Amino acid sequence: MHRVVVDGAGSERHPLPEIEGCIKAVQERQDFEIFLVISKKDKGKLPSKIPSRIEIVEAEQKVTFMDKPSQALVSKKNSTLSVGMQILANKEADIFVSAGNTGAVMAFALKYLGRLKGVKRPSICALFPSLKGFVAVLDVGANVDSKPLYLVQFGIMGYFFTKHILNKQQPKIALLSIGEEEIKGNELVLKAKELFEENNIPGFVGFIEGKDILKGYADVVVMDGFVGNSLLKFAEGTIEVTFRLLREEIDKSLRGKIGAFLLKDSLKSLLNRLDYESFGGAPLLGINGNVIICHGRSSAKAIKNAIFEGIKLRKENVNQKIEQSIMNLKD
Repeated sequence: MHRVVVDGAGSERHPLPEIEGCIKAVQERQDFEIFLVISKKDKGKLPSKIPSRIEIVEAEQKVTFMDKPSQALVSKKNSTLSVGMQILANKEADIFVSAGNTGAVMAFALKYLGRLKGVKRPSICALFPSLKGFVAVLDVGANVDSKPLYLVQFGIMGYFFTKHILNKQQPKIALLSIGEEEIKGNELVLKAKELFEENNIPGFVGFIEGKDILKGYADVVVMDGFVGNSLLKFAEGTIEVTFRLLREEIDKSLRGKIGAFLLKDSLKSLLNRLDYESFGGAPLLGINGNVIICHGRSSAKAIKNAIFEGIKLRKENVNQKIEQSIMNLKD
């Protein structure tokens, strides 16, 4: 029986998505139990009946999106985030899920769980839709300044995540650069490429340009967290603006409205392919524990799927595979 901790004060609309997501999850599967950690202030929002496999844990504080991670570590030791992470650290649970402050989640994870042996920096792994399924992109925000060895380790993390969670038997790893040619790129990516090749990292195929990420030329795309987070936010904005512009064009004429009606099923299918909530969240890889970080705007569907993603992460022993591979690296 798996045991999952859910931070009940993480999302922008907490605790409702977390409560509903937990209930939907236990109704759909029988192989896990949940610790739902909520603020005492939110206790009144709980439904009158809670499934028996959900245990409510109360906490005094909440970590907000405005809190600086370093300050939260000191001033919010009794927050839902801190209490939940301690449950995981004490081996009372196996998986932690939060839609809260990303920096704070990482800070509390480092404090209570620590890193896997040999890991220099943890990495956040996001999933981008592509012409060939999903692409694992990392790091997307855990590290704004990276060294070449960090990028190699990110590649290893992404390789095992993609192989065991996305079920791609021979994942291809690529480094994001400004061209495919070996001489192009800054000092960071050029040195990282050397380390990938010196260590014979499985699946490494060299550089990839930004325009090719969504074409699915690689299954794992590696970059430093500053670039990765910028790319993630740009992708989110692009999708939002594209559909807004499409809606404006549809509403301009009767022909547009008729066309939209005829394409209704195709548009719905496209939205499903772009739906990040189908996976629920981004794993925080390199941490000595199974931690999933969800979007702040997550719905109950995203929370439910993040729970399932965390369970699969644990069942496939992804952390152990990452640790074993990284311990053999040459730097």
